[in-house]
Amino acid sequence: DGVVSKVEYNRLIGNYILITHPGDVQSLYGHLSIIAVLPDEQVMAGQAIGITGISGSVTGEHLHFSIKYQGRELSPLAFLTGLFVKPP
Repeated sequence: DGVVSKVEYNRLIGNYILITHPGDVQSLYGHLSIIAVLPDEQVMAGQAIGITGISGSVTGEHLHFSIKYQGRELSPLAFLTGLFVKPP
């Protein structure tokens, strides 16, 4: 869960969304074709926030996903692995 901090365009990552989460964590979603949220909007984990695309500097459609903690880039894999674990 978090709050949408930015909905902007950047020449490299195209249309993007920056979400601020509790604990000084930020997630960024770039190269979007459609953005479905607004700045200052409260969002919940699992909520659709946009659709991938080819905006910005890309050679094909994909999603740029990054995580920052206290301004430092972290591997997003650490945050995605829980999605694939089945409950007992």
